[in-house]
Amino acid sequence: MDGTPVLRTAHSEDGGQATDLIYADSKYLYCASDTENEVLVRDYYASNEGDGTASGGRALGKVLVFDPPFIKMSHASSTIYALGGVNSMEEVTDSSIAWFPSGDKKAFVRTWNGTPVKVRLAETGEEVTPPAGWEGTLHVLEARDSHYVLFEDDTNSVLMKSDGTTLIPAGTYDSITCIAGIDAASVLAAQKDGQLLIIDLNSSEGKAYDSYVVGAEQPSSWAQAEVDAAVSAELVAPDYQNGYVSPCSRETFCELIARMLTQRTGKSLPTLAEESGGEQIQFNDTTNSNVLACAQLGIINGMGDGRFAPNDSITREQAATMLARAAAVLGIESNCETVDFADEADISSFAKDAVTMVSAMENAEGKRVMQGVGNASFEPKGTYTREQSILTVYRLFRMDG
Repeated sequence: MDGTPVLRTAHSEDGGQATDLIYADSKYLYCASDTENEVLVRDYYASNEGDGTASGGRALGKVLVFDPPFIKMSHASSTIYALGGVNSMEEVTDSSIAWFPSGDKKAFVRTWNGTPVKVRLAETGEEVTPPAGWEGTLHVLEARDSHYVLFEDDTNSVLMKSDGTTLIPAGTYDSITCIAGIDAASVLAAQKDGQLLIIDLNSSEGKAYDSYVVGAEQPSSWAQAEVDAAVSAELVAPDYQNGYVSPCSRETFCELIARMLTQRTGKSLPTLAEESGGEQIQFNDTTNSNVLACAQLGIINGMGDGRFAPNDSITREQAATMLARAAAVLGIESNCETVDFADEADISSFAKDAVTMVSAMENAEGKRVMQGVGNASFEPKGTYTREQSILTVYRLFRMDG
């Protein structure tokens, strides 16, 4: 029956009249005894025609707190909690399963001998299994017509959807918590390696969530829009959302290429490397898996003598070479007229074709993947900043092909 039923009469098992309906939902009637202040739980509504007798109820004890849909009662030496419409009342003893309301009263936590084993959402009735070892605080959140459960713990914070899907596994961030005073229904704060991040569950379409580094150095005004777009496309790890105007290292550029290839193909870089059939290459100064996968894909060759020089600043011609080789992995080719640079003679032989290629590649927004620095110069040996690296990788990501 939809809506609030009409209560005619309800009777306790011993025949005592129970006339006060204190709460009703789609499944249960909660009636207060007129003599003992007891609650009778009925499994169906009294009939709308004539007097109805609700059988099968039981007197559960004295009402201590009534805050629909939660009822806290005493029964002998035990405490009883009820969740209207979702679960009948269960007695709490040391050896039985018990449901306890969460602090925000948006969920019940089911325990077995004191250990949390299940969380049930008050609004939807959905149940989620807590992560192993969780002993912290529970928060129920709502965003984009979905419910989420944050299991906040000093060492084991996990964010799950109400269907049990894990969005943020344990260890992703050092800590995660709700933010008081900000739309706490959908916004979280996280710590990672000393950085503060904002996690927004009202994310861009197709993404689980958006994350932003708080207080990070901002990109130059000319690069802001494309850097922001690259971050939104998940091409830039939180660790690299800073130091935008500083020289980009060779390892960082590899990491940007790796994330771009993964986002573009839907495959991990090691999987792409294995599928390529390329030779596995080892370096004596790095074991970074993305660097090694880029080497197997033929995107990088190293600096000679078994070195990759991960911490060296990448040059413009090195960046162009890696971009061109990454484009080849994706099957992307030049699509517009080539550019003649005044300092072409200064471009190393290994990079000449790559510079020609990336400067003649135009993406969906009409931006060439890589351009000169003014005065018709390319400046091949010049350093390449992190923001330049991010936006050129994003431009390649946006190429048709």
